Order: sequence, then structure tokens, then C-alpha cells
Amino acid sequence: RVSKFYDFGAPYKDLWHYWYSAYAQYRTEWNPDFPVDAAIDEAFDLMFGEKAGAHLKAFHRVQKEAYLKFALETDDLSPVYPPAMIDAMERELKAAGEAVKGDALREIRYRLIADLWWPAFELQRAQASYEPPVYEVGRLNDGETVTLDGDGGEAAWNRVKPQPLLNTRDGGPVKTALDVRWLWDDKGVYGRIRGDFKALADARPEADLWANDSVEIFFSPGLKKEEYHQIVFDFGGHSYTGYQKLAPIVQPVDLNWKAEGFRHAEKLGANGWTCEVFVPFSALRAGAAPKPYDDWNFNFVFNRMSMSEPRDYIGSALTMRVNTNLAMYGILRFNGKGD
Repeated sequence: RVSKFYDFGAPYKDLWHYWYSAYAQYRTEWNPDFPVDAAIDEAFDLMFGEKAGAHLKAFHRVQKEAYLKFALETDDLSPVYPPAMIDAMERELKAAGEAVKGDALREIRYRLIADLWWPAFELQRAQASYEPPVYEVGRLNDGETVTLDGDGGEAAWNRVKPQPLLNTRDGGPVKTALDVRWLWDDKGVYGRIRGDFKALADARPEADLWANDSVEIFFSPGLKKEEYHQIVFDFGGHSYTGYQKLAPIVQPVDLNWKAEGFRHAEKLGANGWTCEVFVPFSALRAGAAPKPYDDWNFNFVFNRMSMSEPRDYIGSALTMRVNTNLAMYGILRFNGKGD
């Protein structure tokens, strides 16, 4: 009575993993007074038997309570639920699995629900133990320069460590090796990215930026998480930029922000490639350079999720593929000269 349901569509192919919620949705569209909880409880008993049904009802009650308390009450795009609730859901789901053993049909029905939740439990535990990574950006010393030619052979790059990367979906290891390093001076931030594979780079004007291998860079100056600047490009000449203000109220994404002065250059080969980027501080809304040892929130993403093989989603933060999830962003720490 207080909000509108939107129908599940074709892209949501995992709909049947939580058929009980979808069933309640459709019934309440016709009858707002439909007894949702009673209907779901009845369905669990009818489809899994009373013993397994009791555990599934307990699982669902914890699931619903967690959602109402910790998802609806926050703007966090990936809320972390209390470990005790995760443990309770996992315990009840395992008990239900034991109760249906030996009944082939009930086992199939059970897997339809359960198989979705095991990786979800792992992800929740990874989130609960997650600490935003800190990367120390090397300061260019007097006399050091970076020539933006895509070669990346300057000695200064050898002074800084590669940025640790992970699978942004679950925090696990990546399938594709990348070497990503960052430097800075008073003018801006320099990045060098290297891959030991042939990059997918369709240069046709009609080609899709997101179908190519592409780079995304997000800057949120300071640690207040009030805004982000997004720069996306591929190696085929396509790009996208956007800015969004998130506080004191969320504003629409500003597509008129164009990151003036941003540049990138790459050298592509059959067995590898190097890309260099430069983001001037003047292009960011604050327009000011950080001071030595200032911290900024930051996210780096390399997309290989459309046409490339192996498909991979590589990044510097556990954003769970929601690249604008500032709550999970890592930190750039701008080192001083000589560090």
C-alpha cells in the first residue's frame, strides 16, 4: 500500500531462486491484503515437507528481518548483515537440506533456493572482514617526469608498488594479471596500466564501450564520500565521463562534466599492452591539488565482462560490481617527495 512493485523481467534469470518472494509480489498486486507470510509458510510445508519446511520458514524469517532492518534502513548499496543472522540463515538452510535427502523432487526444489545462498553467505563474511585498501601514490621528485606516450618506461614507475587488485564481485583472486601503478605531482595524477594479453579494442564508431576491454577511474577527493568523478575509456577511442554529488542530498549524474585535460595513451600488442593516463586536479570539481599525505577515496576498475575471454571484473575495491559504491572504496595516500 505504500510502494509499487515492478514486474520481474527477462534479465532477472535468477528469479526462480527466490520464487516465494515473486509469488507474493504477484498475489499482492491483485490483492494488497493477501496474507504473504502465511502463504509462504504454507508453500514451504507443501513443497518440502513439514520437517524441512520448519527450517526453511525459520531461514526466511531471518532473511526478511535482516532485509527490513539493514537494507531498507540504509543507503548503502551493499549492506552488511550481522554475522549472527548470516550464521542463523546458513544453519537453517543446511538443516533443511539434510531433511530433504532421499526425496529427489524435494532435493531439486531445495537446490533451487539453496544454491543462490552459499556464495551470498561467503560474500557477506568477506564484506564483514573487509578493510578499505590504502595505496601510497608516489610523488614525482625534482627532475622526474612522465611522458604520456603509452610506453611507461620512466624510472619513476619502478619506485612505486603495483596496486593490489581483486575480483570486485567477491573479493577473490582475478583471472587476468594487471600491473597498475600511480604517481602524482602538483598538476595531477599519473597512472600506468599493463596487461600481458591482447586487449579487445573495437575502434568502429558504432562499437560499444562496454563490450571492449575498458578502464574506469573514480576520484572522490577527501574521505567524506560526498561526490565522485567517473572517467571511463577503452582502447578503441570511446569514452564516458560523469560526476555525481551525493551529499547533502543525492543529485542526478552530471554528464556535462567532461574531465577537461584528461589524457590517455596506449601501445597495444598481440601479447600485451601498456596504457598511461593523466588526470589533472584542475579537472575535478574541487580543482585543488592534495597536500602530501592527504587521503582520497578512489576506485579503479578494468572491465572484461562482455566479449573478452576469460571474463573478469578486476578492481581495487570490493564494490560487488556496483562501481559507484563509495562505501567500499579504497584510499589513495599521496606520498611526499623522497618516500
